[in-house]
Amino acid sequence: MDFDDDFYQKLLDINTKSSIFAYNAGKGTFQNWNDNWVYDPIVVLYHMNKKIIEMEDYYTEVNTSGFGTNETDYGTMYFLPAEINIKPNIKYAEKINLDLCYKDFEYYLRMY
Repeated sequence: MDFDDDFYQKLLDINTKSSIFAYNAGKGTFQNWNDNWVYDPIVVLYHMNKKIIEMEDYYTEVNTSGFGTNETDYGTMYFLPAEINIKPNIKYAEKINLDLCYKDFEYYLRMY
């Protein structure tokens, strides 16, 4: 799913209140982000359809003092795969199914 002119035209073509809102909210902002993800809508869609994102167990800790921190770096996160025998404490998004994500996004935009 690319936030290009075709994507925004599809939002206009759906022509519901929510698709017009998504168009107006995103046209000036998301299009400038190039390949960056728009996390909030994807998280909402994930909670509605767990098949959108493939999650893996990881262990993480955040270093907020000492090595790796300074005035411009608020901390360092370490991600370690669960198979190294440390109890995992987070789920990490490994892969996203963009086709399914867009299909679900479009479905909900058409509803409202």
